Amino acid sequence: MTHRKSRSIGMGLVALLGFGSVWLDGRVAEGAGPGVIEWRSDLQRASVEAKTKQRLLWIQFTGSWCHFCTLMDRESFIHPKIISQSRQHFVPIKFQSDTNEELASRLGVTGLPATILVTPAGEIVAKHEGYLDPETFHTFLESARVRMEGAAVANRTAAAPAPPGARVEASLALAGYCPVSLVQDHRLVAGQNAVSLEHEGRVYRFADPIARGTFQRQPERFIPVNSGRCPVHQVDRGTAKSGEARFGVLYQGHLYLCADEPGRVRFMKNPDRYCHVDTADRGLCPHCWGHDFVLAKGQPHWSPAHDGLRVTTAERETREAARRPESSTRR
Repeated sequence: MTHRKSRSIGMGLVALLGFGSVWLDGRVAEGAGPGVIEWRSDLQRASVEAKTKQRLLWIQFTGSWCHFCTLMDRESFIHPKIISQSRQHFVPIKFQSDTNEELASRLGVTGLPATILVTPAGEIVAKHEGYLDPETFHTFLESARVRMEGAAVANRTAAAPAPPGARVEASLALAGYCPVSLVQDHRLVAGQNAVSLEHEGRVYRFADPIARGTFQRQPERFIPVNSGRCPVHQVDRGTAKSGEARFGVLYQGHLYLCADEPGRVRFMKNPDRYCHVDTADRGLCPHCWGHDFVLAKGQPHWSPAHDGLRVTTAERETREAARRPESSTRR
């Protein structure tokens, strides 16, 4: 673990997080005074608190040797606006990286200080590595909070039953370009309105009926990864931004849509950095964390129910083993 300034490698709104039923040494006392951040020290309790209060879980990795960590403690974490934010909208927990290396590794932490913000459902919405001054850090926290609240409103709206007889309009996918032509022929071909179909809430247009039939037989081959969101924006900035068909990249049989040409170039230079943006739980089983707070590796499979994520689910034997006390890490 290094203490240099590090670029953000946030996994975005769709990277479900798995922690585990473990006791971790945060070396920070709970119940701090009114003028400081109330850092928690028990991950399981903090996660339950975040779910109960419907707040973002703020995970802070630090190190006693880290100059920029000390700088943030002295400058950013004592700022009144940030303290107020932490008490009203977050459940903050701080870990020493050297005593919690397994957790840091699972979250992809490569530099300190590292800040990771997680929804009550276990999804990483923002991540940053390196020093941030008080004003910039305040904006970082506020942006994540607004995104979470916006997503919650959207989910409630989507879950609300439509009036009798009302039809919910599906959005147009790929700006109307034919997905089959894009994937098979590597060409942007405008689809025909008369040759279209609706799939999972989106309307796809096709160059001809043959292309439509090809899509119907194997839709997952042509649906953009990450619901069409730009993988470079999510990984590098921790933000969600729609990609465009004209900046598409085909990699390992999957279609990725970048937001712009610089993003497409970045993806092509280092595809392994961005190609797993749609993999839920960083390879961990979401059910194990969601129900039992345990870590368990899963097997990847395509899941339309998870908005196009390649969800990993553990077998029953793996889940049972993860629940046993001897599988937990204690420090």
